[in-house]
Formats: sequence, C-alpha cells, structure tokens
Amino acid sequence: MRKWRIYYTGGATFSDADGAPWDAPATGAQCVVKDDSVCGRVVLSCQDYYWWDNARGEWFAGDVAGYFQHMMLGKGPKAVLFGQYIRNDEYHNCMVAALADPDFLAKSAWHSSERSMP
Repeated sequence: MRKWRIYYTGGATFSDADGAPWDAPATGAQCVVKDDSVCGRVVLSCQDYYWWDNARGEWFAGDVAGYFQHMMLGKGPKAVLFGQYIRNDEYHNCMVAALADPDFLAKSAWHSSERSMP
C-alpha cells in the first residue's frame, strides 16, 4: 500500500515508492492521493499549490496564502507542487484514476478537505 501518490497533467505519477516528497516534479500537479484511516483515501485537488508538511508527515493543499505560510513557517526541506489548469475532461480522467488507484484502500467517505469531480 502507498502512503501518497501525485497525479500530473498528461497522466504521469510520482509516489512515496519513487522518492521523497521534495524529489517529486514541481509543476503540472493535478491531485495528491494520500492514505487515510477513516476515509480510506483522501484526494486533494483543484488547488493552486500542494505542499509536504514535515512536522505532520503529510500533503496539504491550498491557495497562495497557504503556500507563503508553508514557505515562511515550515521547517526542513521544502516540497511544493504547482497546479495547472487543464480541460475538464482531462481533470475528470485524472480524478477517476486517483479514485480507482489500487494501491490505496477503497474510499469509504469524503473528507472535508476534498473537492468533488466536475
């Protein structure tokens, strides 16, 4: 089972099996899937920025204010991913793949940090 996987524009992925968060390509991020003991998996999507929080050991997502807060207050190596606008059908395909990823537990609920599909 994976702890997290990043989905990129064009279908590429990067997970904890491929390297550390700060080794992941920074541009073209579409969503980040992370394991969750309550929901099975959480899919962070529709955000401008995604960042790895060293203190909590997990990915978060947000806007420019969250990005700056992470850059100013976060300790240790920085891992920031930059989102990219794509067509709705491309985003839909990315989300379908993220929700069906066999390396994570089945989704049992929606977390408050998640966005719905278009």
